[in-house]
Amino acid sequence: MLGGKRISSDHIVSELSEISGSRLKSLAGLLVAIVDDGASIGFLPPLSQAEALAYWSGAMNDDVILWIVQRNGETIGSVQLQLCSRPNGLHRAEIAKLMVHPQARRKWIGRLLMTRTG
Repeated sequence: MLGGKRISSDHIVSELSEISGSRLKSLAGLLVAIVDDGASIGFLPPLSQAEALAYWSGAMNDDVILWIVQRNGETIGSVQLQLCSRPNGLHRAEIAKLMVHPQARRKWIGRLLMTRTG
């Protein structure tokens, strides 16, 4: 983790430089929950914990910036900024896999994450 910023008494936004241990399991749980809830982000339900762990294990590289939101120690949202490393694309990036746990929706978590990417 590069650092976390407390944005309310129970929400912390952090930029991650790596994913391992309990953070890996928490992100996998988030991915499973949103796919099972019907989110269309490149996976089909039912998504197994093993598939989610495999995704997150390979998600980070030098061209990806990842932010998460935690509430009471649980990861309830994430977003990735995927940088373009091509010589003709150094001025652009793509927002990818904006995820908010189904139980945390409609509480400005997605908006909070998007403000971090700008």
